[in-house]
Amino acid sequence: MSAHRRVARYLDHDGWVVARGPRRGADFRGIAAMRRRTDLLTTRGAFRVAFALLVTLTLVLGVGRRDASAVLEWCKTDPIVTIGDATVSIFVSATTDILGNATGPTEVVVTVPTGVSYSLVATDNGFGYGETVTFVESDNLRATPKKTQITVDVYVPATGPYAVQVEVVPAIAGVVTSSTTGETNAWLRLGTRV
Repeated sequence: MSAHRRVARYLDHDGWVVARGPRRGADFRGIAAMRRRTDLLTTRGAFRVAFALLVTLTLVLGVGRRDASAVLEWCKTDPIVTIGDATVSIFVSATTDILGNATGPTEVVVTVPTGVSYSLVATDNGFGYGETVTFVESDNLRATPKKTQITVDVYVPATGPYAVQVEVVPAIAGVVTSSTTGETNAWLRLGTRV
């Protein structure tokens, strides 16, 4: 007698895997290992195939690729001023669409407390038209031995509405202490202490 038994496996009319032993009519339908439904296998298999396809498509088409429409590129100008003993960079940024669409110099108005010293250190070519920096004194702002209140107003003229961001960065801090966003052809104002 052979140690191996022949077992026939087939699907019954309900989709169950059924094993029939060497004896006629012997049905091992109750064995847990044999009780897998084909729709479960199909669903699980379909899920695995779909997941593998998704991962493959992501790797082939998407990873490391950047669309220009999904990433905003910015141009940055930065007049540098001194207020009291503090050197301050005023970063004016706009999307690259501003290049060729600016219609005049970037206007920057720095308001300082009355009696506080100020000066313009440097400007650059702005967005093609340069920068105009004006200082105004105000009795509404205060200065202490450690900090001085200022306001910064910025106007970027252009042919259409383009995103603009203004940031104030005191050299001693080395980080942005105040920022605001808006659009071209409108005044943007922010206040901070330097």
